[in-house]
Amino acid sequence: LLEIFPEARLVFCVRDPRAVVASMLQVGARAEAKKQNPPPFTRSLSAAIRTIKATNSAGFDAASHSDRVLPVVYECLLTDPERETKRICEFLRVRWSGEMLRPGERAHDGEKLLYEDNIWYDSKTYSSNLDPGRADDWKSQLSLSDQATIAMSFKNDENLGRLGYDLTDEELPATRRVLGSARIGVPAALERGLIWASSNPAVRKSGAKLLSLAKAGRRPHA
Repeated sequence: LLEIFPEARLVFCVRDPRAVVASMLQVGARAEAKKQNPPPFTRSLSAAIRTIKATNSAGFDAASHSDRVLPVVYECLLTDPERETKRICEFLRVRWSGEMLRPGERAHDGEKLLYEDNIWYDSKTYSSNLDPGRADDWKSQLSLSDQATIAMSFKNDENLGRLGYDLTDEELPATRRVLGSARIGVPAALERGLIWASSNPAVRKSGAKLLSLAKAGRRPHA
């Protein structure tokens, strides 16, 4: 885009990868519910993670090489919309308006794209105002194992770290951290098997016992 449009100024929006994955998976679920073919990056956890890594890498690289790219942290936009929208307008060289703080209160041309089989959003979500209380919705939308897998996948991302994202999984149960680590980079079919294992009480009980023995320095019986 920077090469094609040499006069353009671009906004690069960054969001907690756990929230992005949760959103992608919901899109995939809606597509399947509507008997549609889900976009590739919405079909599995691993596919969503790969897409986020690729797009973030391109965005951060562009921002580091050009002053025509402005990184914007999504969560900051939610918690302090006036400051962030003014910063964006100054960067884009457009006039700021207080109406930008209440986007759900006026019509937009994009509403023409809303249709019955839309898998991305509906009229209610499209016409909603900013709600900082929804920044952590991903915690209820993702399983603990999913949260652990995503955290492990991005925990060494320096760009996200510099923006203040805390991508650790220490607060999650040990069994879920182990499963989350095991799922990184596995094929989708095996990933589904691991997800089943994580939800099976007998498997979880055995895993917890093995972890307990390992911590105590003991070897499990055959």
